[in-house]
Amino acid sequence: MKINLILLTAVFFFLFFSCSDPVSQTEKEATVKTLVEGTLLAGTHILFWDGTDKNEQFVSEGTYYVLLYTQALTYPEYRITALAGGTGKTNESPIKYIDNMPAITGIEYADPDTFHIEDGTNIRFTLDEDTGIRLTIRNRE
Repeated sequence: MKINLILLTAVFFFLFFSCSDPVSQTEKEATVKTLVEGTLLAGTHILFWDGTDKNEQFVSEGTYYVLLYTQALTYPEYRITALAGGTGKTNESPIKYIDNMPAITGIEYADPDTFHIEDGTNIRFTLDEDTGIRLTIRNRE
């Protein structure tokens, strides 16, 4: 009985640690910033990306990818283009939750999807159920 318990415990820890994170090492290295990680309510959400990386430094000009992971699925990435500098006005919208929207999970758009780094951009996504999520910005270069 003791051997079965030890074996079951070992299998559980192996499965938990090997399967708990859907992100590969390559994707982790390409992650510029994680905008949100945790449980969110069903509905439409708008998050602001201020154009900075995980060290709070402005990113370089280029193409970036927004990726939404939920407990059930990884959704297709959404491509945005960052231009150098800023226009002197921010695109910032406070982090919002909008109720009573269509229930289609995924990233709907970034506003604007071509933006000046120092102005930032808003990312809108909808969840069809309360779920744990991770929303990241990635760069493949």
